[in-house]
Amino acid sequence: MTWKIQIGGILILTVLTFSSCGSDGSGTPAPPYSYSMDVPGIGTVKYTLLAENGGRVSWYRGTAAHNKIAYDAKSQTWGSDYQTDIYVMNADGSGKECITCGMSEFEALYQAILAQRQSVGDTRLGFWIGQPEWHPDGVHAIIQVENLNSRHTINNFVSFGVDNDLWILNTQTRTAGRIWTTGTQYNAALHPRFSDDGTKLIFAQRTQTTMATLNEVWEGWRLVVADFDVNQPASTMISNPTYTKPSGDGFYETTGFLGSSNTRFSYSFTPYAAGTVLPYVAEGRITDYPWTTSMVVVNFPDVWDEKPRYSPSVSSVVWMSSAFDTSWTPASGAVNLQSDLYLGLPGPLYYRFTFFNDLDRYTTKVLVTDHEWNRTGEKLVVQAMPNAAGANADIWLVELPKAY
Repeated sequence: MTWKIQIGGILILTVLTFSSCGSDGSGTPAPPYSYSMDVPGIGTVKYTLLAENGGRVSWYRGTAAHNKIAYDAKSQTWGSDYQTDIYVMNADGSGKECITCGMSEFEALYQAILAQRQSVGDTRLGFWIGQPEWHPDGVHAIIQVENLNSRHTINNFVSFGVDNDLWILNTQTRTAGRIWTTGTQYNAALHPRFSDDGTKLIFAQRTQTTMATLNEVWEGWRLVVADFDVNQPASTMISNPTYTKPSGDGFYETTGFLGSSNTRFSYSFTPYAAGTVLPYVAEGRITDYPWTTSMVVVNFPDVWDEKPRYSPSVSSVVWMSSAFDTSWTPASGAVNLQSDLYLGLPGPLYYRFTFFNDLDRYTTKVLVTDHEWNRTGEKLVVQAMPNAAGANADIWLVELPKAY
């Protein structure tokens, strides 16, 4: 098959080599299937579809005897509404299993949420659990869970974290406990990340206790850096939180610690000032102890740049960007957004290395968003989400020709 792709101003015809284990009946191979292509500046890259119902991903990178991928995915649907749960699978896409489906803790919470909705005439049935992050012990994962304050709007989904609490999930015993409560309605906890040694936890927090409504969702954000001990009772696993806004007022979203550091980490940031909201995620930054200053590492002007995730060696960074779509501007809004992944090398060289927006498989624009390195730095697992209401996200494995 010959595939047309646009890189800069050059149209390239690339011959793709496919392998597949079957078909879904629509002409699209069923997962896992793969293809390879030559990417300027990087070399031959292989892409393998692992799952057709997926979401935010976490690839275990610790020393336990497995390298499983945790992710969230739809587990039930009711028309346009749905429930998400936490799944795990092997790194080749095999062995998919739902960990949180039917767990008593979440069944009880869901029934309480339903009762609260029904008391005000709300008949929606959805319930969102997601955004997993493996703890280094390889057994536990921290997750976001919709709480009783939620009105089950788009801002309450795990990708934004409003009215989400943090829970610790034991993937072996299939038990869980709440470890952080957002409290007042319209507060948020978003994208928790562990240090490699598991003793530090970072996440983004929204705290606007004086607001009667959500108002502007971009205001009120900051970073939380805390000590963490997985061996403590759930209520005391998180301790000594520090609250900081190293880039000033704006929207924060944590991405991860840099290598083995437990003080230096990356995050997305969008400046905010009342009445002058930038309607996109503007840049990627890093900060280090005492988390009062920051440095910009990703910032294409008037481009959506988000989720800067450093490689295990900290030699390179990968992030999602709309830079290839020169027709998109911040005024276009998220509904018209398309993104792919870029790889940054030392110096001013950045290469787009995913091209899912050019695949015939997708009939809408695609958001290539959450991504996670493997422990050796030559592979990533990524989410590709069609930018259309109700669409299912895909999970892809991307194999680079060398480690970073």
